[in-house]
Amino acid sequence: MSSKALAINLEATDRGLLTCLIGARLDEKYAKTFIPKYKLEVLEDFVHYVNKETASAELDAMVDSITESKDSGIIKSRMRASWAAAREALTIASSQASKGVDEDFDKPIPDGALSQLQLDWKRYNLEVGPFLDPSDALRGRVCREFRKKQASAPELKKIKSVLFAKAPPQQQAVELPGGVQLRFDKNFDVLVSDICGAYFQLRILAFAWAFNGNYMVPSKTTSSNMVRMMDLSQALAYADDSLRLTLEFGGGDVNWF
Repeated sequence: MSSKALAINLEATDRGLLTCLIGARLDEKYAKTFIPKYKLEVLEDFVHYVNKETASAELDAMVDSITESKDSGIIKSRMRASWAAAREALTIASSQASKGVDEDFDKPIPDGALSQLQLDWKRYNLEVGPFLDPSDALRGRVCREFRKKQASAPELKKIKSVLFAKAPPQQQAVELPGGVQLRFDKNFDVLVSDICGAYFQLRILAFAWAFNGNYMVPSKTTSSNMVRMMDLSQALAYADDSLRLTLEFGGGDVNWF
């Protein structure tokens, strides 16, 4: 695998699309012009947008369509190198998946991607308390689901904060023949018994969404505009509206919630 392909971070929210272009020595400002021009969101979009049989000609035409790079041989060369590295990285990833290497959605976000997400989060100037701060496993799952466009709706009892996830594990004992006792850690779910508890569980999920959705994508309503994948206000509004509707129509019943 080439060094350029190795440098592509497939764990990033855009599957390494931006870093792939920058890794081929394309200017970051230029890359951020190129990506929305063709409504690319993830690395797969870039690779599959181009027919591999006519890739060179198509990539040259894409570069020529942007005023500042028209007829630039060096940018065309770097764009072709970028596309080749992206294709190689996805081919290797696909090969590993076909060998039965299942991806653990709940593992923590890799340090490199996490650092960028933490930096992006600073735009909100908001510090979340540990009882509402999403656990590493929840952040990791949402990150990978957003990346694969496979967002799920987790049960409220499965949504865990940092505080809950880091609590000392409770042990369960099983008596075996011969007086042997087997002890192991038991994984407990969060107890959701009232409407307030349910609301705060959704708040934790909302923070996980906003933390991982802090990147720009083409608008589905106005294709020429770029919008944030999941803004904090949108994520919190989901939790707030759920509480309001439950109180208004569900009589405050946690099961209705």
